[in-house]
Amino acid sequence: MPILEPGCPGTISVIMPNYNDSASIRAQLLAICGQSHQPHEVIVIDDGSTDNSVSIIEEIARQFSFVRVLRNDRNRGIIYSVNRAARLASGEYLYIPASNDIVHPGLFEKALQLMARYPQASFCCSDGFLDDEKNTWEISTGWLTEPGYISPQDLAQTTRRPGMALMPLSHTCIIRRATLPHPDVWKSELECYCDWFLYQVLAFRHGCCFLPEKLVTQRWSASSYCERVKSDDSRHQRIFLEIIKLLAMPENKDVAELIVRGGTLLCFMPKMLTPRNVRAAFQDHRDSPAEAAGELRGGGPFAKEQIDLLLTHVRKEHAFRIVSFLPNLSTSLLGHSKRRFLIPAMFRVMNTCDRIFAHAFHLYDRVRSAILRC
Repeated sequence: MPILEPGCPGTISVIMPNYNDSASIRAQLLAICGQSHQPHEVIVIDDGSTDNSVSIIEEIARQFSFVRVLRNDRNRGIIYSVNRAARLASGEYLYIPASNDIVHPGLFEKALQLMARYPQASFCCSDGFLDDEKNTWEISTGWLTEPGYISPQDLAQTTRRPGMALMPLSHTCIIRRATLPHPDVWKSELECYCDWFLYQVLAFRHGCCFLPEKLVTQRWSASSYCERVKSDDSRHQRIFLEIIKLLAMPENKDVAELIVRGGTLLCFMPKMLTPRNVRAAFQDHRDSPAEAAGELRGGGPFAKEQIDLLLTHVRKEHAFRIVSFLPNLSTSLLGHSKRRFLIPAMFRVMNTCDRIFAHAFHLYDRVRSAILRC
C-alpha cells in the first residue's frame, strides 16, 4: 500500500520508546511496518540504550524509509521520550506502542476505517492478549459486540456494569491528534498512569471507537516500571492525589463528573477513593501563595466549586459502592458461614448422633445378651 503524504486523512505516526529492548523490538517493528495500512512514519526514540537495539532499529530503517530513530542525550524516561517524539510527529493519528508488544495484522486499517465513520471519536481501541512469559491470556473489555462508537455518557454507564473493563487497553489505542488537549501527550507527574489519565479525558470528552477483536499482544512483567510504581503504596497514593487535583481543574470540568460516575477510579485501591483523600489532594495549596492568589500550582484558577462538586460525586459514589457491595458481602458471608460454621456444625451433630446411636445400640446389645443368658 502506498505511503500517504503528510496531512492526508488517515496518516498514522507511530511513536515507540526504546530502552535496551533488543530481544523484542525487531518483531514489533516488523509487525508495525507490515500493517495493511502502513504508517506515515515510525519514530523510535532511544532513551540511552546500552545494548544493540539501536543497530537493530537502524537496520530496519534501511528497509523502510518511513522508520527513523531519535536518541536522547541521556536516559530521561519514557514520558520525556514520548512527549519529545509527539512534538515532531506529523500524522493525523498517533499510536504509542511498547517496543516489546506485538501488533497484529489489520489494527491500523480497521481502526482508521471505523474512526472515519465516527469523526467525533478521540481514539479507537480493541481487545487483546496478555503474555506474562508463562501463559497468554485473552483480554476482553466487553464494551461492544460489534465495531462501533461509545459516547461519554454510555461509557460511564458501561464501566459501572459487573464484568466490564474499567478502562481501554492503552496499548491498542490509536489517537486522533486533533482531540489532544495539550502538545505534551503525557503528564510526567502521573508516572505510569499518564496514559491512563489521557485516555480517560479523551474518552469522557469525545467518546471512543471500539473493535471487539484481539489486535495486540501486550507483554507483562512483574519487574516492569508500571508494576514497580503500583507496588509502592506511598507513590501510588501520591499519583492518585495528583489525578484528583487534575480532575478538579476547570479545564476538566466536562469530564470529571463522568469519570467519577463511571467505574474507572476503582482501578485504585478502595482506601484511596474517599472524600478525605480528595481534600488531602489540595492540602498543600491551602497555605501556599498560589492558593492565596486563587491559583493552583501549574496555573489555572483555584475553583473551589469544582472541588466541592468532585467531593459530592465521590461521596455519593463511595456510598453507592458500599451499598451495592452489601448483597455480595452478605452472599460471601453466607457462603463463608456455610463453609466455616454451618457445614462443620452439621457434621459435628451427625458425628455426635452416630456416637450416641452406636453407644445406645451397644447398651441394647448388652442388655439383650444378658436377657438371653437368663
